[in-house]
Amino acid sequence: MNRFYKSRAWYFGLESMIPVSRKLVSPMLVGFADRVQMRPKYDVNSTKSFALWDQSPGVNKHMQYARLDKIYSFGIQKTSYKVELTAMWYPNQIMPVWGLAIRHTEWAVHLAELERLSVGSQASWGDVVSTFLPDDGVRSSVTESDLGLERLSLNNELEMPPRDGIRILMEKLMQLSEIVSSVTAAEGGVSL
Repeated sequence: MNRFYKSRAWYFGLESMIPVSRKLVSPMLVGFADRVQMRPKYDVNSTKSFALWDQSPGVNKHMQYARLDKIYSFGIQKTSYKVELTAMWYPNQIMPVWGLAIRHTEWAVHLAELERLSVGSQASWGDVVSTFLPDDGVRSSVTESDLGLERLSLNNELEMPPRDGIRILMEKLMQLSEIVSSVTAAEGGVSL
């Protein structure tokens, strides 16, 4: 079910940890996703479960693990970081637990280098910290001046320039922490 004009999409599905032929799966579970319903008049700011499904003993016998997720996905302003804040409901749980995933638009490119490495080789990321946590939060191109190679010295007292990439990311994560902390049982919601 998609409501892109409201930036909402719903997905229901079944996953198996091992490959199973459809004809071996109980008919009760085959139609499971079709029988899932959205809770009528659901308040999107609520921390209550937003879906209803068959909780009969027959379904519960076949379903070994379940989780209901509500995902808030957004970009961090003036950076190339993407954040997914996930409210996760597990069986018999009233309030969700929260998860946070952070990605940078360039990380996939950097990590793809690992797929092409031959045995005994290493990735050529240069300064790993500034590659994965860029100073400006946007672009992770590393130059010789970024690495301090033009001032190469054996002097151990030579200080590296400050790295703002970590500071920028941590400030944004602290702001997100305040949002999650603002969720209370009495209020029952998240303000984004």
